[in-house]
Amino acid sequence: MGGTERPFSHADAIVHNVLYDPACDMAYWFDFETHHCSGWPTALRQADDLRALADSAAASLPEHLLIPAARLMAASLRPDIQQALAHLLHVQRQRPNPFNLAQSGLSWRQWKIWRWRTYWRV
Repeated sequence: MGGTERPFSHADAIVHNVLYDPACDMAYWFDFETHHCSGWPTALRQADDLRALADSAAASLPEHLLIPAARLMAASLRPDIQQALAHLLHVQRQRPNPFNLAQSGLSWRQWKIWRWRTYWRV
């Protein structure tokens, strides 16, 4: 069966879809049933994965740590990923995506704090 090769992206990159093996310090992704839009450039697909992973990880943080965590994660983004993430967030500020909220595991209140007020300052 033929396919298109392109840089990795997951499209449902939440914490529940990655398994970490501390013995060999490796992470393994699973559950590849969701796909990004085929026309999305690599940076946008990878930024969306980062958004999904960060949102779902934030669901396990106490509310008072959401703002510091957002600022800490912003510090090490590649410029192309940061630009793509800024684009995604700009679009979603104007029109929130219910799939992203459900994917995150955050309550509406937590999501507003994480996303609308502080989200990575991109």
